[in-house]
Amino acid sequence: MPADITKPHSHIYWLWIAYASLVATGVGGYIHLIERGETMKERIASNELKLQVQLVEIRTKLVSIEATLQEIKEYQKEHQGRTTP
Repeated sequence: MPADITKPHSHIYWLWIAYASLVATGVGGYIHLIERGETMKERIASNELKLQVQLVEIRTKLVSIEATLQEIKEYQKEHQGRTTP
């Protein structure tokens, strides 16, 4: 004899199935968010490393520019006293 879905027992059964699937979906979503958070942490760490490398490159270029400017200033001081209009 087939189960009668109009009885309260059948309704409770289907409600428990719906509740269990909702919980399973929530847990799956939570696990996905945790994994995504770890991926984001890895991306952030990678970007921080790239930024640090770029900062070192910029500092190196600035030191080079400062050295060049210092040489230009010394050159101008040397030749400024020699040239008389």
